[in-house]
Amino acid sequence: MAEERPRRRRSRRRPDGGGAGASAGRPAAQPQAAPSPPDWEWRTFPVFLGFASGALIMALLIGLIPGLFITYFSVALFGVAFGIAHVVTRRVAARRQR
Repeated sequence: MAEERPRRRRSRRRPDGGGAGASAGRPAAQPQAAPSPPDWEWRTFPVFLGFASGALIMALLIGLIPGLFITYFSVALFGVAFGIAHVVTRRVAARRQR
């Protein structure tokens, strides 16, 4: 019968080249500086949602003029409802991807 040798664990290599499989002569990775914040993009979803939310609050405050109120309120309510639906569906989609 053959003699059994003790099993050795396989070591996993890290994507950065470090870990048990890295060569001894390789220097450790230098920490990188934090990237600068990106320029704000004004024509994006968060800006439009903020605008629609502000419009909804403003519509509630201008209830003194009946004809203007219902038109403005309807548009603002549509914008906020769209924004909330967008946020919820994006979060659900992000959870399903994980």
